[in-house]
Amino acid sequence: MLSDTLEVEGYDVTASPNGKDALEKIKAGDFDILLTDIKMPEMDGLQLLREARKADQDILVIIMTAHASIDSALTALREGAYDYIRKPIKSEELLKTIKQGWERHRLEKLRQTNRELEQRNLEIIKTRDQLVQSEKFSAVGQLAAGIAHQLRNPLYIIQSNIELCLPKFSIGDDVRKSLEIVLKNIENANRVVKELLDFSRPSRLDFQYLSVL
Repeated sequence: MLSDTLEVEGYDVTASPNGKDALEKIKAGDFDILLTDIKMPEMDGLQLLREARKADQDILVIIMTAHASIDSALTALREGAYDYIRKPIKSEELLKTIKQGWERHRLEKLRQTNRELEQRNLEIIKTRDQLVQSEKFSAVGQLAAGIAHQLRNPLYIIQSNIELCLPKFSIGDDVRKSLEIVLKNIENANRVVKELLDFSRPSRLDFQYLSVL
């Protein structure tokens, strides 16, 4: 059984008797990888691929196919599947395909996260510059504080997760390099957030006693 092979390798496997049941589980749960046959009762692999990606665009799909259905497998690739494996399935080939697919999938997600962070940094810098030039310091200070606090928590969560994963998991050089770039962008964003918070705080007034005699 393929599920036994995957479980021995440390994967958490959920099996389904048909495509319809698999789709219901995907909609109800949180799955990283979908390993599906082309030929299945109630819903074939192509339809399952389409519906699964509608439910979760990030799911990694690998198709299993017999030689007679190779055209369908190529169609699946055009519609978003990562790869296909010909039957009879060899454990070594299956595990290699899953590992390579997941590594590539994580790298693409990291690059996307990095692009989003870079865009967010540009937006923060633009907002900061606009606030510095504004004459309505009281209202602007409150706005700056609100923006900074909204950004601080997600940045901290992303940074903590990456710093936790780096020493624990064996990852490729491309993934590690992308993670380091993401961390650098987070540091830049944190610096701008601190500037926004400093800007939002009212200036401290120093009082001095003067003799009027």
